[in-house]
Amino acid sequence: MDVIYTDRNLNDEGCLHHYNIDLDIANEKNFEITVGIKNNVMRGGYWWYVNDTEYGGVVDSVKVITENNEIRYSGRSFRGVLMSKIIEPPSGAAYRIVSGDAGNIIQDLINLCGLSAVFAAERIGYTVKTFRFDRYIDLYSGLVKLGKAIGMNLYLIVKNGIVHVSYVPLVDYSDRIEYNQNDINFTIEKTYRGVNHLICLGKGELQDRTVVHLYADANGYISTSQRLYGIEEYVSTYENTSAESDEDLVSGGTERLQELIGADAFAVTSSDTEQHIGDIIGGYESVTDSYVISSITNIIVKLDDDTVDISYSVGDATRKG
Repeated sequence: MDVIYTDRNLNDEGCLHHYNIDLDIANEKNFEITVGIKNNVMRGGYWWYVNDTEYGGVVDSVKVITENNEIRYSGRSFRGVLMSKIIEPPSGAAYRIVSGDAGNIIQDLINLCGLSAVFAAERIGYTVKTFRFDRYIDLYSGLVKLGKAIGMNLYLIVKNGIVHVSYVPLVDYSDRIEYNQNDINFTIEKTYRGVNHLICLGKGELQDRTVVHLYADANGYISTSQRLYGIEEYVSTYENTSAESDEDLVSGGTERLQELIGADAFAVTSSDTEQHIGDIIGGYESVTDSYVISSITNIIVKLDDDTVDISYSVGDATRKG
C-alpha cells in the first residue's frame, strides 16, 4: 500500500517509508504519522493519501522528539478538512436552501468553501427536492445531515490524489451478519429505563413561552401522545430559544429525546469487515438476552510499512426484536 505525500501545492513528492500512521477517520477526524528524523520529508501544509481509500489528510503540525529521534506529523483527516469549513447562508437570506442533483449540490458547496483543488463531487443520480441547511453549520455535518435526509451515507474515496465525495445507500447487515461473543470481543449494556418525556421550551417568556411535549413509548417511538405514566414516566427538559417555529422545536427536541431515551449500548471492534460509516450491524449477548443493532460511526486505521489494521466502531444501539 503506497502512502503518497504531496507538497503544499498538491504535487506528488513520493511515498513514505518506515512510518507508523494512526488515523481516526470520522470521530476525532485526525491523524498522527511517526517517522525517524532521517525520514523527515513532510512540512506543514503537505498532504498525504492512499489511492482507492479515504485514508489521508493535511499536515497541520510537525513535532520533533530528539530523545527518540522521531518526527510526528499530525493534522486533519479528509472529513476533518470538510468540518473546518462553514456553510453560510446566501447574502440577504436566513438559510441556505438547495434542490436538484445531489452531486451538483455537493460540488457547489465544495466550490463555495474553496476546496475544489482537493475535493470533487461524483455523479450520484439522485435528485433532492429541497433541503435547508442549519445556519452556519460546518460543511461535513451539513453533508451528513443532507445524506441522512435522503437515506444515504456520505462516502469519500481518493483517486489519483483527488478526494471524490458522493452518497451511497446505507446497508443493513444486521439481518445477514450477527456478531456474538464467540466471534469477537464486544460489550452490550442493556438500559431498562431512560428519559421518555421531554418538555421542549422555545421562544417567549413565562406564560407566553412556546412549550411542546414529546413522549417516547416502551419501544422508543416518539410522538406527542403520552403512553407511560406514574413511576414509568421519566421527564427532562430541552431548551432551544433559537427555534424559528414549532416544527424546528419539535425537530430539535426529537433529536435530543432520541439521545436521552437510554438506548442499549453496543460496542464492537472488528478488522474483518468492509462496511462503511453509517451501515448497520447487529449483535446478540445471552446473559442479558439482548439483540441490538447499531450503525458504524467511525473507522480507526493503523498503518506501517508492512501491515494495515482497520477497526470499526459503532455508536448508540437500539433493541431489536
